[in-house]
Amino acid sequence: MHTIKRLALVASLVPLFAALAAGQTSRMTVRDYFMSMPAKYFSLDCCITIKDPRTAKEKYLKTYLTIEDTANGYMTASGDAAQEGFEMALFKRPNGGYLIGFYTYGEGGIEDTPWIVFLDYSNGRWTDLSKREVPGYSPETLEYKLPRYGTTIEVHKKVEDGDAPLLYRLTWKNGKFVKTE
Repeated sequence: MHTIKRLALVASLVPLFAALAAGQTSRMTVRDYFMSMPAKYFSLDCCITIKDPRTAKEKYLKTYLTIEDTANGYMTASGDAAQEGFEMALFKRPNGGYLIGFYTYGEGGIEDTPWIVFLDYSNGRWTDLSKREVPGYSPETLEYKLPRYGTTIEVHKKVEDGDAPLLYRLTWKNGKFVKTE
């Protein structure tokens, strides 16, 4: 009887292990992606005394989390003087994975990292796909406003003061961004 139960348990876990082996991450939430993101994309200046990265991120979120909208794949957290904030949006791919839009802001900043990146996470590895996935990607001259609702990014000209004019929109369709007016 125990053998039958063990076989049934193993059989029920096969699809899960197959999905994990294939690198599918569709079961991950926006928080899961943030928690697994490497430090090169976001510095935790508020929590530098905490050695464990997961514990440091949990403390950061407990202090600064503004919005966690799991259903819409969106999260944002603020910062203060030295601690930067972030905004994160998930764009679902046809294969069930996600392209992750990640915007950081504040005084801190990470050397050699644009303020906004578009990342892929699969098989435990993070890859910056910004130039490949975003038409006209130029974080030096353009601002990208990530959506909480829907899948359309507003692209504005970067300006020092005042409102930045809307140049165009990038709409996520069939696993890629399409430029629209």
